[in-house]
Amino acid sequence: MKLRKIKLDHVAVPSVYAPGYPRTLSAEEFEALIAPRNRARARGIVNAACATLALSASNAAWAQRTVVATGTDQLEREERVVKLLQRYAEVQPGDSWFWNSTMTRAPESEEIAGPVYLPRIPISFGNSMSGLFDAGAARKLAGEIFRAYGVELETGVALDEPSVHARLDGADRSRKIGFKLRGAGSNEQMFAQAIPEPANTDLEAAERAALAKAGWKLHVVGMDQYELMDGDQLTPTLAYLAGVIEFLNSVTDGPDLDLRSVLMGELLHFPVPKLEALGLGNSARKLESGPYSSVTFLLERSQTITLRFNAPGAPAPTVEARGSRRFAAESPATEEEKLPSTTGRISAIQTPFSMHRLQVDQATGKPLPTPEPMRVKLTQARAAGAEPLAIDARSDLVFVPSSFDAARPFEVEVTLAPGTYTLMSTLDVSVLRP
Repeated sequence: MKLRKIKLDHVAVPSVYAPGYPRTLSAEEFEALIAPRNRARARGIVNAACATLALSASNAAWAQRTVVATGTDQLEREERVVKLLQRYAEVQPGDSWFWNSTMTRAPESEEIAGPVYLPRIPISFGNSMSGLFDAGAARKLAGEIFRAYGVELETGVALDEPSVHARLDGADRSRKIGFKLRGAGSNEQMFAQAIPEPANTDLEAAERAALAKAGWKLHVVGMDQYELMDGDQLTPTLAYLAGVIEFLNSVTDGPDLDLRSVLMGELLHFPVPKLEALGLGNSARKLESGPYSSVTFLLERSQTITLRFNAPGAPAPTVEARGSRRFAAESPATEEEKLPSTTGRISAIQTPFSMHRLQVDQATGKPLPTPEPMRVKLTQARAAGAEPLAIDARSDLVFVPSSFDAARPFEVEVTLAPGTYTLMSTLDVSVLRP
C-alpha cells in the first residue's frame, strides 16, 4: 500500500466566523432536530450492548422495550404513518368508494397469514370491476410502514433452502419478520385474476409452514383479494395496509397503532353552512343541486373558508353506520346517547368540499386545466401549555392522529383555487366504538 503524506495547515478562526447553526436551541427545536438521532443512536448502543454482554432473553427484551415504548416514540411512529397515508391519499385522482365501503377481517387460511382486511364495495353493476389494485405501490407503502415500526427492512429477500424456494417482498432476516403480497400483476379487465408468480419466487402454503417452524413471522395475502372498482386504488390499498399495521403491532415492541376507525365503524356527521352562508359573495356561482343536499358551484377566484365545529351553540353531530350513504341522519343523537370517541385511534376526515376531476368551461363546454389541489388546515387546542394540534393536507380526505378528539372544538380552514366543486351538507369523521 502506498502511503501519502498530507500537510496540514493551521488557520486561525476569525472572530466574526458564523458557523451556520444557532448558538442555542429551544425545547421544540431540540425535539425536532436532535432528539430523534439521539434516540436512534441510543437504541443502537443498547442493542449492541445486549449482544456483546449476552444478556438473558428477558433482560434483552426489557432493555429494548424501555427504549422503544416512550411517549415520544409513539408520536414518531404514528406521525410517520399518518403522513404516509396522507401523502398517498393526496396523489389519488378523483372520487373513490372509500366512504361507501365496509371492511371485513378475513379468516386465516392456506392463502392468508396474519391480520387481513378486505373491502366490501356496494357496486350496482359488475362493469365497475377494472382489474386488481396496484400491488407494487402497496408493497412500497408496506415497506415504509415496516420501517416506521423500527424494522430494518430488506426488500426482495430471496430464501433458498431445501424446503423453501421463495422471495419475500420485505423482511428483517435477523428478527425473522417479513411480508409477502403474492402475485406477479394482473391485466386490467373485468374479473381479472392475479398472474401467478414463478415457483422460485412464490410462497406456497408448505413453504410458509416450514418458515413458521423455523421461527419466521410473516404477513401473507394474495393480490387477487383486492379488486379494483372504477379505478379506485385508495380503498383496497388502505384495507391492505390496515392488516400490515395490525401484524406489526403483534410482532414488534412499542406502541400499537390502530387503523380500524378509518375503515370500519361509524361516521360522525357535522353540519356545515349552506353555500350562501359561507361568505363567498359573487365569487361562487351555484350550478346545480345534487342528492343529499349537495350543491355544485363554480368558484371564480381563490377563497379561504373557515369552519368551526363543537363551538358554543353549534349544531350537534349525528351518527350513521358506515357503508350506506353519505348524508346527515334524520335526527341528532340525544344527550343520553354519548357520541363515540375518536381518541386513541387514527381517524379520517372528509371535508365537505370536493373538486371535480373534470373541469369544464361553462360557456363553451371545453375542458379546462385541473386547478391546484385544495389546501386544508385542521387545528385543535390541547391541554394548557401544550402546542395545538395542527394538520396540513392537500386533499379533501384528511388523516388525523389518535390525539384528535372529535368531541372537542376544532377548526378546519379550506383554501380553494378557482374551479368547479361540490359542497356536501356535512363534514364527516370516522369513528369506532370500543
